Amino acid sequence: MKPLFLIVEDDRDDRELLSQVSSEDESLCELRFAENGAQALEWLSTMPEKPSLLMIDLNLPRMNGMELLSKVKTSMEWRNIPVVVFSTCGSPDSIRKAYSLGANSYIVKPDSFQALTRVWSTFCRFWTETVQLPYSR
Repeated sequence: MKPLFLIVEDDRDDRELLSQVSSEDESLCELRFAENGAQALEWLSTMPEKPSLLMIDLNLPRMNGMELLSKVKTSMEWRNIPVVVFSTCGSPDSIRKAYSLGANSYIVKPDSFQALTRVWSTFCRFWTETVQLPYSR
């Protein structure tokens, strides 16, 4: 089975773009989406399987990405799930804060579809073919 990636992204267009590039890349992973941090926590709490990876946007309604990252990384149950921040914000302060809260990587969202396709392909191959994930299916 393919690894399960939970993508926490409030922007509908970004969710659709990620779905599109994932399907074009003969996806190496299964994607599920949450629209905000609270929904992601609910999903993590109620679903029987843990995601192999969590990808978090920082600018989320109800609970921002930094709060979600902190909750995941301080939880005994979820702290081993790799978390990747995927955000338009590339400020050094945000990047340092995300890493200090336990992010496993930080990617600034590309500004074109072609660049997103390239980044997504590299991202998926790294997380599915190069590393060993703690919760694989």
